[in-house]
Amino acid sequence: MSAIVPVNTAPADHAGPARCEIWWARPSDQHAGLLSLLEDVELQRRSGYRRPEDRARFTVGAALMRLAAARTLSCSPGELRFNRDCPDCHLPHGRPRLRQHDLEVAVSHSADLVMIGLSTSTPMGVDVERVDPARSHKLARRVLSARELDGFRTLTHDEQTQVFFQAWTRKEAVLKSTGDGLRMPMNAVEFDDRGQVLAYPGRPELTGNAHVIDLKPREEGYRAALAVLTPPPAEVTHYDARGLLRSW
Repeated sequence: MSAIVPVNTAPADHAGPARCEIWWARPSDQHAGLLSLLEDVELQRRSGYRRPEDRARFTVGAALMRLAAARTLSCSPGELRFNRDCPDCHLPHGRPRLRQHDLEVAVSHSADLVMIGLSTSTPMGVDVERVDPARSHKLARRVLSARELDGFRTLTHDEQTQVFFQAWTRKEAVLKSTGDGLRMPMNAVEFDDRGQVLAYPGRPELTGNAHVIDLKPREEGYRAALAVLTPPPAEVTHYDARGLLRSW
């Protein structure tokens, strides 16, 4: 997960539930026309990926982010400018932020899935991960709190895999939504049974005011989550991005 710019996490006044869009794509949706959507800094970053599949994931994510945002804002994709500067090293691999519009944008990709989240009503974050049982045991202490580890050890191997990836995607999503990123240890964050933030050191305003939603990816073998910095409920609309990507 890239370094991310902190955001204001104080609960905002809002009428009705938070509204979020989730767009799904595949690296194989890449085509040559999408490169014209990328800014120079994005093209430079793309060239740094050695493996074709990594370049494809980045290309589809960057292009879809711009196309989906333009659709929501009713403008041309070419009008949009994103800032990806990392606050720590100032390199362009940080949280994407629109320079001139009040629209929250989040990006995640893993293996054969690319995921984009948009919201005009709340700070939000998304995460998608391909389920790999070996990683659930290797990374459990890094991701799970002491309380969560106690329950984790009582589960079967298959149950441990599912519980681990549910926790991982939830925590990645909420760390992206707050902008804390890797500054906050994942094993310090906890949720209650409803997905509301139960523990988040240094940000008491999130307790009861931020929550996560488990999402069903379009492919089997993946887990995904959406985090929003408002109380439940949230309205989530899913879109297949193939048509939007082919339209360019």
